[in-house]
Amino acid sequence: MEADWSGEEWQEFCDPLFAERHAPSGYQRVPDRDRGDLGIEGFSLDGEGCAYQCYACDQVGVQKRYEAQRDKMTVDLGKLVTNRERVAALVGTHQIRRWVFVVPLHDSKELVIHARKKEAELRGKDLPFLADDFAIVIQTADDFATERALVEERGAATIAVVRDEVAEEAIERLASEEAEQVRNMDRKLVKLSDDPARARGLMLRQAVDGDNILEGLKSHHPLIREQVARQIDTERRNVLAERAVGELHRGSVTGVRKRLEDRLREQTSAIGDEGANRLSHATVARWLMECPLDFPESE
Repeated sequence: MEADWSGEEWQEFCDPLFAERHAPSGYQRVPDRDRGDLGIEGFSLDGEGCAYQCYACDQVGVQKRYEAQRDKMTVDLGKLVTNRERVAALVGTHQIRRWVFVVPLHDSKELVIHARKKEAELRGKDLPFLADDFAIVIQTADDFATERALVEERGAATIAVVRDEVAEEAIERLASEEAEQVRNMDRKLVKLSDDPARARGLMLRQAVDGDNILEGLKSHHPLIREQVARQIDTERRNVLAERAVGELHRGSVTGVRKRLEDRLREQTSAIGDEGANRLSHATVARWLMECPLDFPESE
């Protein structure tokens, strides 16, 4: 859903896809901190004549989303006209044949009709950097499936951080909706920690962080999400086997977490060292709430 993305997140997601499509060195990103982006996030240098602009809005419903996308398209195309000299200097000899408007969700034919209208208008402006067959194309992530697979295989996942106020609300929901699991963790923490209450708060925060990471990967990086799930499942089976033969003890928590972190770092490099660390902590917290990690009562 479009509302799942902020504008900055969507651009960060799209940029590697554009670069991959025009690899190895055929894409020029345009920074927007210096007096705006001139209606172009970046453009190709490989002769394809593609200029890209991404946009994610927070509107829900076909009509409202269409109106927001239409208005954004109009404004950004207007920048090409208003800033014609600067745009010409920006792209140089690389004429623009396709202005590609990339959005998370495209579900209105009216936007296509609007695009046809705007491309006709721009062709009539005699802009030196537009090709004679200039056209506007509307695309989504589905149009970059090949590029997305290649980017994710090499590793380019963005791991979000949950804001404190959001985390506190999520912790309250977790403690309420999964009360039995939390009580199960409390029982174990008495054996693990000299300050079970403090450990409980930390573990719940880590569990919420992990849930957020996995949900973000599922929405924005599903291939990476599958890779992470496989590694966690493999380590889960290892822990269950160790538990079955009585090898788990208080010190196992640290060892299991570190072992999972190393596994994630080596096998799912796309999430980075920080992602591997946070997910390993979160997974151990979840395992303390559930069954895999447990210890003899004598400890």
